[in-house]
Amino acid sequence: DRCEDVFVCPTTGIVPMRQLCDKVNHCVGEQEVCQASRGTPNSMKEYTEYRMPKQNDRWHSTTCLPGLKSLEFLSNTGCTEKEFPFHEYYGVKKKTFVVPASHQTCRYVFGEQYVYLSCLGLCSDAQCPFHRPLTRTSCRDHVEHSKRVYTLLDRTNLTVVLRRGNGTFRVPEWFECKNGGCVSYSQVCDLVDDCGDGSDESGCTNNFQCRGNGDGVGESSSPTSYIPMSSVCDGVFDCPDRSDECGSDCGDSRRIIDQSGMFLRPLAWIIGIFAILLNGFQVTRSISTIGRVRSFAGLKNKLLIILIAIGDGLVGVYLLSIAIADLAYSREFCKYRQIWLTSWKCKSLGIISTVGSQLSLFSMAVLGFLRVMEIRKHFAISGPPTRSNILQISVGFFLLIGLSILLAVLPA
Repeated sequence: DRCEDVFVCPTTGIVPMRQLCDKVNHCVGEQEVCQASRGTPNSMKEYTEYRMPKQNDRWHSTTCLPGLKSLEFLSNTGCTEKEFPFHEYYGVKKKTFVVPASHQTCRYVFGEQYVYLSCLGLCSDAQCPFHRPLTRTSCRDHVEHSKRVYTLLDRTNLTVVLRRGNGTFRVPEWFECKNGGCVSYSQVCDLVDDCGDGSDESGCTNNFQCRGNGDGVGESSSPTSYIPMSSVCDGVFDCPDRSDECGSDCGDSRRIIDQSGMFLRPLAWIIGIFAILLNGFQVTRSISTIGRVRSFAGLKNKLLIILIAIGDGLVGVYLLSIAIADLAYSREFCKYRQIWLTSWKCKSLGIISTVGSQLSLFSMAVLGFLRVMEIRKHFAISGPPTRSNILQISVGFFLLIGLSILLAVLPA
């Protein structure tokens, strides 16, 4: 690059002009310099309240602001001048705007920028938000009567214009709401219901309408809030009802059981049912035959097997319960996710799953240890078990159960 085609960073290093202000930090301080040179906002609140600056009797859109370099080179379209409004009002001077020469997305501009760009026909994905032109009776309470002047809108209707202090006239920057009220252009499509009936935000392609109060019960009849399109499907719940992340636009199909594996859902049903049935049978059979045991070692083995079956059975209860809940919530789970995760049902299933897995794990570990140590040689006692043996086994039995429950209910 030639020297005149590079930007010298405030600290060290250089950045080619073609890479300058492309939202990638090539050097320390680059973005701060870009923002300061163009006067562009650096937060969503500032952006929605951003007013188009006037320079040399011309209003500039964000991408056509003079600065270190005009942003024209980023869009490769250049900038041009357009006049607004299109109607010829007798005695009214039009406003000149410096805007992109070709169509662009308007999903990320707000307020008067959105109004002017869309009404100048420069938005590829937005229509002019005006429901109707101002008439003689529009916005009567919006400005004192002495400043209102009427001129022809067409052959049969009058419109209102405003008198300037120098004797000239201008078209008022008013948007007439459907309920008869009026707001300024800067309040149109700015993520706030300024009209009170939502008409200043309806039809805007730069916002997403949240509905409902987030209690998972139902939806309200009108939008309760608006968020920018950049906050939709970004992995963060911004709407109270979580509709910004759970709609079809996000390609969302989240359920309790992940659909990444097509066999996970039927496997949860199959394993859950068989685990309950088979381990239940094993527990019943072991308890019914425990009286036939004639040795201390055999009694220990029998009780450990019962504990393992109980643990595996609890895991089966967990899997079957999760499968049932997945079927009940179906594709609505995304909206009810927070309610489910904080419910006593979910917490109870978590405890059941942990108790079952820990109980089975501990019992298998003890059983394996006893067998490794050669039960018959070191632990076997000839003859039937004594009361002391039964007491020892009972203490160990309930100790394993208590330890499993303790690990399940204590916080991590």
